[in-house]
Amino acid sequence: VCLSSLIVRRQKRDYLKMKISHSSCKVIKNSLNILKEFLDETIFLFSTKGIGIADMDVSKTIFISLKIKKEEFNIYNVEQDIKIALSLTEINEIFKKAKEDEAFTIEADKDKISIEIKGDTIRRYNLPLIDMEYKDINEPAYNFKTSFTLPKNILQQVVDNGLILSNELIINIRDKKLGFAVQETNKSATFEMSDLVYKSIGIISSESEITSKYSLEWLDKICKSMNPIASECCFIELGNDFPIKLTFKDGNFRSTFYLGPRI
Repeated sequence: VCLSSLIVRRQKRDYLKMKISHSSCKVIKNSLNILKEFLDETIFLFSTKGIGIADMDVSKTIFISLKIKKEEFNIYNVEQDIKIALSLTEINEIFKKAKEDEAFTIEADKDKISIEIKGDTIRRYNLPLIDMEYKDINEPAYNFKTSFTLPKNILQQVVDNGLILSNELIINIRDKKLGFAVQETNKSATFEMSDLVYKSIGIISSESEITSKYSLEWLDKICKSMNPIASECCFIELGNDFPIKLTFKDGNFRSTFYLGPRI
């Protein structure tokens, strides 16, 4: 199921200067590690509040929102909102070679972006801004019926075990009791939480029964992309045959995924 249709127009480049710097490459490495699982290129919004990405995969099955507050950076000089289109393949290769304890500086001036990484050596890269259609997309607004917090490792366990038998995960909530299931011809499995896990979930539901089905392949990609992030829990929102919303937070970092249901 596609999450939405998009209004698409040609991205207009902003010829504005900006500069950001951090004493560690970790936050950028982790962010790029997430994005590369779903996108080949995207538009980075450098706003006066921080860095943001809001985009959908080519199949329009999953929406990704990623935000890093300006307080995360040692230097954050952005006077006006700037949209910069970049190839994730190239920028990820640059930061993949960087160590987490190395410092970086990113500057934009006219039609190029400059990246400096400083450790035992100092590396400087100049990349052109790419021409890209700007997707006028906002974070979806759904009236979710249920929300709960699930330990990240429990979610990964459910996904890993579900993939043994199926490529679809059924999420059931009945009388505020959470359960997971997979079902194929002549085979099925169910997964329930222990009493200890239930104490930390905190299910809030406006309906007595919720059932939705989602792609295990996509859920697995989401979970694995979040492995380097220190967040221990995932905040989940859903409804009957609704998209599922998964939010991960770690200090000044937040990533949100919307995955369309299987009908």
